Amino acid sequence: MEMILRKEPSLTKQVDEFGWNPLHFAAYKGFKRPVRTLLMADKHMAYGTIKEENKTPLHLAVINNKIQAVEEIIEKCPDSLDAVTSKGQNVLHIAYAKEHWKMITLFEDQHWNNNIFEQRDTNGNVPYKVTGKNVSFHSHPCWEELDRNNIILEELDEKWFKGRMEVWEERANTHLIVVTLILTVSFAAGFTIPGGYNGDDGPNKGMAIISKKTAFKAFAVADTIAMISSSAAVFLHYVATYNEEGRRLSRYYAAGILALVAMLAMMIAFMTGLYVVLPSASLAIFICVICSLSLAVFIFILGRNFCDSFQETMKKY
Repeated sequence: MEMILRKEPSLTKQVDEFGWNPLHFAAYKGFKRPVRTLLMADKHMAYGTIKEENKTPLHLAVINNKIQAVEEIIEKCPDSLDAVTSKGQNVLHIAYAKEHWKMITLFEDQHWNNNIFEQRDTNGNVPYKVTGKNVSFHSHPCWEELDRNNIILEELDEKWFKGRMEVWEERANTHLIVVTLILTVSFAAGFTIPGGYNGDDGPNKGMAIISKKTAFKAFAVADTIAMISSSAAVFLHYVATYNEEGRRLSRYYAAGILALVAMLAMMIAFMTGLYVVLPSASLAIFICVICSLSLAVFIFILGRNFCDSFQETMKKY
């Protein structure tokens, strides 16, 4: 839109056969950023009226309860609140007629000192006495076809979402078993310290014998990450049982990522734990090389799976 406006700024002044300018369309659908972009290009569009009852873009935004669009228009053009329809109705008349209570609260909080609260329409009604029967509106003819397409898209989205929920509910059972096992092992490893504890009397009694070694510190950090990630994954699975389907799916996604983090951290903890206790440096290095190669292979396979899954999804659309 910004590119078009830079190339053809005169488009902001053009209207269609029904009197709709570009801002009417943006306000009607409630698109915040396009509304802002159009107003920055030409504020005069906020005062344009359509042929049906002289409604401005602000009126259309109120009719459709598009609060963000209303806020943008009022911020850039505060005097647009004074515009009335051919029936003498301001935005507050329309908000009360449509029973948009959040919209009414917005006007009461920010524009309580404006005369729109006491302004009367052609029938002599103040805003809070207007009913839905007193406000009529027929959308732009092009929206009828768009609304039919939106209904079809919503049905397709619903089918896709149900399919994804079935898949992820099956995966969730497997993920829960995996993260529970990792949680159990990492918790036990935290107290079964490699190298054992210092049993001598003194200030270091009960402390890990090899606590000063770098590999041991890496083991402690990796084991902590494994335990926290697996605990968080279990918690998300638990919370998901109380959420609606939409939020439940996002919980499953997050738990799946945390399960991967826990698995990788567990492998690192295993590698560093063995390295710190093995007496042979060559054997310890060999084991670290094997574990590192395994990690690289796992990450490569994981990346390939994500790429294949993304490509399959793109082919469907």
